Amino acid sequence: MHWSWLIAHEIVQAKNVPAMEGVDIEWVHPTEQASLEAAQAMVTAYGMNNLNVAPALSSNHTRGTAINMNISWSGTLTIAGSNGQDVAINTLPQTGMNAQLQAVSLGYGVRKFVGGNTDIPHWSIDGH
Repeated sequence: MHWSWLIAHEIVQAKNVPAMEGVDIEWVHPTEQASLEAAQAMVTAYGMNNLNVAPALSSNHTRGTAINMNISWSGTLTIAGSNGQDVAINTLPQTGMNAQLQAVSLGYGVRKFVGGNTDIPHWSIDGH
């Protein structure tokens, strides 16, 4: 995903993409235009057209220690805290941006993204 985004945005030429063990992608096509079009097709297929930066080569997501999820509810959300006691979350907003929900998640070693509203669905082991 990283390299396809860079090729599609004409930041890197396909011929300059380094080989990566376990990644069997033929970046170089018969023409530079064909390489560019193939990379753009990949960007579109992975839903990356609206990204402002290339996806990272290494991140909490690639290491399996982060997840993007949108959370919402109505009424009072009752969940078990890490101590086994139920916690009633009855404050606003009723989304993953809720401070009570984030406090409960810390007990499980899960942190909301530290950058505020810039990556609302992101949760990880360290908030990054």
